[in-house]
Amino acid sequence: MRDSLSKMITGIQADTMLEEQVEITRVDLYYRPTHAFKYSWASKQKEGILEVDGLTGESRPGNRVFTEYFGKVLDQSFLFDIGAEAVGIFVPGGGIAVKAAKQYMDTRNK
Repeated sequence: MRDSLSKMITGIQADTMLEEQVEITRVDLYYRPTHAFKYSWASKQKEGILEVDGLTGESRPGNRVFTEYFGKVLDQSFLFDIGAEAVGIFVPGGGIAVKAAKQYMDTRNK
């Protein structure tokens, strides 16, 4: 917000400024989804990324994927741990049920 506002306000050429005030009464934020698809060409050991703008449908070659934005790869146990904490906040003892479901899925996948 601050960056956008600073680009809109131009500098004032004055000897003395007594007061400066900016009043923002409303800010509308719009979600613009961008979908990134990562393709692997195994025989040539190459990877490519295609980004698709969810609003316009425009596609372009990309160079970043969600894992780079987030900083690390999300694995199933990490997501279950986050889910257990989130459920535990709203439902007392709910984290236990999520951890039990994780344990059941782990034993079933072996």
